[in-house]
Amino acid sequence: MLIVMHYFAGVPFKRVEALHQGWGVPIPDANQWRVVDECDDLLAHLYKALEKHAIQNATTLGFDDTGSMIIETRRQIQQELQVLEAEPACCEESPAPPTTWDSSIERTRPAAPM
Repeated sequence: MLIVMHYFAGVPFKRVEALHQGWGVPIPDANQWRVVDECDDLLAHLYKALEKHAIQNATTLGFDDTGSMIIETRRQIQQELQVLEAEPACCEESPAPPTTWDSSIERTRPAAPM
């Protein structure tokens, strides 16, 4: 199980250590390496037989689970965003309020009743 998790599933020994600790059987990652190293001589014949069988009956199957975006698609999206940013807005913005006091505004207002 240890060899399958590490070499087939790609789980680092440190993560397997945490998994084993959760199961209540703590095996430090250094010990896992030693166990795997001792097993390689015993399993070499089985591995070679499986490898030969796999080569003879091979089918091409590939998975890409990196989650990264294809470069060409990323470029297209960036170009579309640049075009959208360069287009003028559909509606004109309202003028900004004056930043300084305009005394002419006061003169145009009607006088307050007394």
